[in-house]
Amino acid sequence: GQALLGRATAQFAQGALVETRESLERSLELLRQAGDHYFALFCSIFLGRIKLLMGDIAAGLDDYRAVLETSRTLDLRIGIAIGLEYFGEVAIWARDVARAVRLSAAADRLKEELGGGVPPRMGGALEPLVVGRNELSPAEFDREVAAGRAMDLDSAIAEALATKAPDSLPSPAGPLPPAASP
Repeated sequence: GQALLGRATAQFAQGALVETRESLERSLELLRQAGDHYFALFCSIFLGRIKLLMGDIAAGLDDYRAVLETSRTLDLRIGIAIGLEYFGEVAIWARDVARAVRLSAAADRLKEELGGGVPPRMGGALEPLVVGRNELSPAEFDREVAAGRAMDLDSAIAEALATKAPDSLPSPAGPLPPAASP
């Protein structure tokens, strides 16, 4: 399973989304059979991202929800942190940057408590705190960071699960979708 996860990473770097999805689906099957919850978590979040980028928004969000719910059940806090960050990217795509900042700040606090973690850019995701600093006023950014850092796990998960689905997504390497006209 882990070897297929590595293959999927290389396929994604080459822009081969269909092949990436196939490798991830097989990898996830093998990882679950082996009871490897840790790598299955990374595979699941990656598979959800691929589904989103391929336009299957509902299925991608279902995978993200499952990562959060499974991580909470197993008390895999790194999985919760990753899920919060990836829902933060979805919030950016849905033009809810304040929510994205709160989710990312909560994830950062969790990762600090754990002694570190992988930044979202490693999986090709947007970094909500970087986007937030650019999109929000300094006062609003600081307020949302403080709110996110103060969230308990259940509140942060509920905030993530309440993220609205975006109307559209950028191409894998594309820009944010344009803001809706008034």
